[in-house]
Amino acid sequence: LRLGPFELLLLPGADDPAALQDALGPIPHSLVGVSDRNVTLTLQGPWAARILSGLCPLDFMENVFPVGMATRAPLEKADAVFWRTAPDCFHLEVWRSFGLYAEDAIREVARGVTFASLAI
Repeated sequence: LRLGPFELLLLPGADDPAALQDALGPIPHSLVGVSDRNVTLTLQGPWAARILSGLCPLDFMENVFPVGMATRAPLEKADAVFWRTAPDCFHLEVWRSFGLYAEDAIREVARGVTFASLAI
């Protein structure tokens, strides 16, 4: 995922860092495993974009933040990666120490709104 002009987030399916290192070959890079650092939250449902808009200064409407787009931005006081995987589904990555904080913030904004799932 391209998060910015000089930042990529690789979410490989395989647990083989050597294969990824080989694939990058001579390309200048810094490959650091941070899989244990993050926790993943998935917010899905027709109100997902509006719920996130209550927590982050980004515009999550589909014409501005289309499917496939990803970026790093604050989710309240926590740094988060937002990735729209479907019209009504967002994949979020936050540091593990902010996982419950992020979940509680989402639930607070979503209070009274029915959404399909919030999974950690």
